[in-house]
Amino acid sequence: MVNTSPFGYEFCLVYLVCDFTLCFQSMLLMLVISLDRLLLIQMGPSYMIRIAQRVAIAQVTGAWIYVFVMLCPIIIGWGVYVGNSPDVDMVCEAKLTHDHVFTTILTFVASIVLFMTSLNCFIYVKIKQRLMVNQNRNIPVQSVSTINPDNQTATAAPKPTAARNIDS
Repeated sequence: MVNTSPFGYEFCLVYLVCDFTLCFQSMLLMLVISLDRLLLIQMGPSYMIRIAQRVAIAQVTGAWIYVFVMLCPIIIGWGVYVGNSPDVDMVCEAKLTHDHVFTTILTFVASIVLFMTSLNCFIYVKIKQRLMVNQNRNIPVQSVSTINPDNQTATAAPKPTAARNIDS
């Protein structure tokens, strides 16, 4: 058999671990970000109090550890599991992708994308509901025009609540 892995078996394993880990990590990190956005929408102002920077770091670190612990032993130990020795087949490919049971399980795990899509649709609906509630409150906005020394008209922000109450 032709050696298509010029850097050797160990380099091939490191490459495969990095490849699979980075791909799954990117999906998992998008899921963590989506869950974080949902918490922000649900908690509102108390989000900054409850979710500190250390919680975010713990979530991202946990995602990295989860993916690494899940995939690294599978990729490194696959040859032992199926009985192939590294010197028999030097083709640098993930042999585990030829196993139908494993690819089915991997596809199920990769369905994180479907969960994330559903989660983002839910976030979109929540944002639309919040916008509708704010529009239904129909807070009157009055602008105040002033003339500055350069004879240019400037429009200021809405009147503060106290000023609106005095005018009423």
